[in-house]
Amino acid sequence: MIYRGTDNQVYSLYWTNGPVDYSKLSESVHAPTAKGDPAGYYTAHDDVHQVVYRGTDDHLYELYWVGTGGVNPWNLTAIAGAPRADGDPAVSYSAGTNTKHVIDRSADAHLNELWWVPGVTGPSHVDLSVFSLAPPAVGRPAAFTIDGPNSQHAIYRGTDNQIHEISWT
Repeated sequence: MIYRGTDNQVYSLYWTNGPVDYSKLSESVHAPTAKGDPAGYYTAHDDVHQVVYRGTDDHLYELYWVGTGGVNPWNLTAIAGAPRADGDPAVSYSAGTNTKHVIDRSADAHLNELWWVPGVTGPSHVDLSVFSLAPPAVGRPAAFTIDGPNSQHAIYRGTDNQIHEISWT
């Protein structure tokens, strides 16, 4: 389980067959503190844990580790040349294309996607709002993938208070 503590550090709670323990993930690797709530996911095929969060500088960071190994941080926003986030991210993984996806909302009310092939490429940025001519967004988006058709989906509330979906393959 992951969460943002009252000290704005990103924490992980974990256990196997004994008592629950915790780690200050962001502090352990000197990553920025969190401005919002983290999103996490796990990919079983390579035993990798991933946590994405918005830092106090409004950049998106990923903390990842293999199995019980050490935590590695990277600044997704800087690497992708993406705009600063104005809300918490949503994350998804597509097994069919072996791609990671982070969806966030920027200050201009656009939805942005950062995506990459783990171990092969760094994150690339796509302005989903421009790409799909979507209405402006408010709040935190949601994201999911469907592996059969290898489609990606972002769900969000627009400034018109309607729920919108952007999908692509």
